[in-house]
Amino acid sequence: MPPSATARRPRAPRLSPEARRASLIEAGIHVVARRGLSGARPVDVAEEAGVSEATIYAYFENRDELINAVLDEVGRHFLAITTAVFERNVALPERYADVFDAIAASAARDPDHARVWFDWASAMRGELGPRFLEAQSGLTEIMASAVRSTPKNERGGLELHPDDVAHLVLGAGEMMVRLQLAGKKPRDIRRFVRSTLGALFPER
Repeated sequence: MPPSATARRPRAPRLSPEARRASLIEAGIHVVARRGLSGARPVDVAEEAGVSEATIYAYFENRDELINAVLDEVGRHFLAITTAVFERNVALPERYADVFDAIAASAARDPDHARVWFDWASAMRGELGPRFLEAQSGLTEIMASAVRSTPKNERGGLELHPDDVAHLVLGAGEMMVRLQLAGKKPRDIRRFVRSTLGALFPER
């Protein structure tokens, strides 16, 4: 006998409140990645997580609070990657090379975080714009601080202002991920990254 058209998705397992909230945010990331910030609805997140829509409102007062939690988690995701790379005790050019590698690996492993980041970057209306700029500035400050704390003779020939370097690398990193998501050949993406690093660090 074929399954009923009204068959429900299996119920989600019992979780602690903290784990349940985290699972709802993770489901929200997947939904926003598919439907965009404007199209993501709490009912979609509930279906993705395997819970009732009422469960969403037990953890989030309204849709805006849910979406903000999703965006905050995406921001933390990329901040954690960037922080981990720039805390390494290696030469400055290598840290910049490593951040490209780390972001590429993250996008290959879980592209939905990147898709949400890109949608967020284009949604500059209301409070989403300032929220995105705050998240972005957290990343660029880490990268710029690494330049400022490195003696000039150890910068691999870098001549640009630290803030400009950070913004250029963030933009190049986003372009690299867009190329990945578009299915461009890995060798072409590697060439793009090498060209970027070579322009910034001619003595690398």
